[in-house]
Amino acid sequence: MPLPRISAMLRLALPHCRDPPLQSGRRWRLLPAVSGRRLGWPRRRASTQEFQWTRGPEIERRLQEIRVPAVAFPRGERVLERTPWGMRRLVGAAVKTGEEVEVLEVPWDVPLGHAHLAEEVSNHVEALKQLALSPYFLDYLGCDFSSHSGVGLHFVPFKRGVCLRRLVRDVGPMHEINPLFQYWAREILLGLRDYLYQCCQELTSDLSLEHVFAHQEGLQVLLQGLPFGGRRGALMEEFPDCGPECRWRNDFVPMESRLIAMYGAMLLELLYGEQDLDDPVPPLHSLSAGLRAIVSQALNTRETLDHLSVAVPETRKRPEELPPDGCEAELVGTGGFNGEVCELPWVRRRPDARPLLPNPERSLDAVGRPGPSSAQPSAAGEASREEAKEKAVPQLRWEPNPDMLTIQGLLNNPTLYPQRSESFPALMDAWESYCGGQR
Repeated sequence: MPLPRISAMLRLALPHCRDPPLQSGRRWRLLPAVSGRRLGWPRRRASTQEFQWTRGPEIERRLQEIRVPAVAFPRGERVLERTPWGMRRLVGAAVKTGEEVEVLEVPWDVPLGHAHLAEEVSNHVEALKQLALSPYFLDYLGCDFSSHSGVGLHFVPFKRGVCLRRLVRDVGPMHEINPLFQYWAREILLGLRDYLYQCCQELTSDLSLEHVFAHQEGLQVLLQGLPFGGRRGALMEEFPDCGPECRWRNDFVPMESRLIAMYGAMLLELLYGEQDLDDPVPPLHSLSAGLRAIVSQALNTRETLDHLSVAVPETRKRPEELPPDGCEAELVGTGGFNGEVCELPWVRRRPDARPLLPNPERSLDAVGRPGPSSAQPSAAGEASREEAKEKAVPQLRWEPNPDMLTIQGLLNNPTLYPQRSESFPALMDAWESYCGGQR
């Protein structure tokens, strides 16, 4: 039985490729968006696999243009990272141009207990190849599997950027009128959109400002160190539609809602700093109405999707252009459909029972044992109840978003459009005023 590390090493050695429709007798397919149609989403969205197949020649051409054939190492090796299972990150120089290049040195012989770490490196390399057309991710500069014995080399640009989480922690939160904040907010969203449409690898954990880096004095925003995993949104035919192997969360619409929620958390951290669990909830009253709506609704996107996915039929809104299905289609055929959503008898909800809440003002039973003396309520209890009726206590209740947010809809929002004054000199001045005190 082959070791798990063998498949990971083979993927590292293979050039950039995309899974064909049929591979090793197993057919890959996307999860059916049944609930998406009922929620009014488009009937079909282009998948990342289709993007890779359609733009495959352009991706290969880009990878060949930026390819570094060989890297030379100076006498004193500059080791950036060394892992227990043998992988190293070094700094080398391209043979033709002399430009500094970051090198991932991956051993071929990996212990069985660290095979999953080699698989993570393989997924990361594959994701960089798929994102070759995006300016918001590192370029994959090629590999070298023949020059060094026992190891394979992967090349990426050596970038000296600033992590935005560390920058906000050291300098302080930003203001929404800061041109740098408006520029970064839009650039981060564009990077998330490129991942959504172009990359086939899943995210094993949520993204944050820890994965966002500013380069070239804040003019270039790159997403680095993302926790890439295996293929997203794909199931093998023999796997059931429901179960631990079901990756519905990685389908297009759920993945977009996850990215929007991550984006809202990033904006909140840029404006108020990193929040801990015991920190008070920051109020959003100091923000403008447009930005406040974007942050609040973005953080509520995933819960809204879950709410709409399991909502009862009477709360779902059907778009007019979609024909009814199921029982409603039969009613339309017989002429008995009146335009309202059909409610089946076996799924009809019972009316909500009146909740029983504790009475902090005590009750008649607390006066004493049942008897003539406890039959009449006290004057103090009557007065307190009358006062409680006059002063209605406000209740906090969660509400879903009125509409499902999309990344393109956020990009079209005027709040995230950079102002005309945010030219190159304005951004440089904003970077100097924001980071000048920390130099």
